[in-house]
Amino acid sequence: MCESPPVNSLSLDFLTELCISLEKLEMDKGCRGLIITSVLFKETMVNTVGHRNTEVALQLGVLYKPAEALKIGLVDQLVPEDQVFPVASQTMTKWLTIPGNVSVITRKSTLNLLFSFQL
Repeated sequence: MCESPPVNSLSLDFLTELCISLEKLEMDKGCRGLIITSVLFKETMVNTVGHRNTEVALQLGVLYKPAEALKIGLVDQLVPEDQVFPVASQTMTKWLTIPGNVSVITRKSTLNLLFSFQL
């Protein structure tokens, strides 16, 4: 994808390629979800459980027990293992009812966040 040597930050080449890929996925009606790690994961976690919980979890590699994850808001609910798929399907169905224009706005703010981390 990019020829830059690995470093502890996202290179402009990588961010540009990611931006192009996200724009292509935005146009693909078959794409209904996307998971991105690295900076976005950290920022999403900060927004979900706060700075200190995120710092401790990521720096120390904390693995939360289910009840702890629920308590700090890392997960929305706990379900028995045999109910994971039906509950996940119901939850995804709710998320997919969000109008497309709202999703586009969210994706654009996500891209702006990515580009704000450039050196």
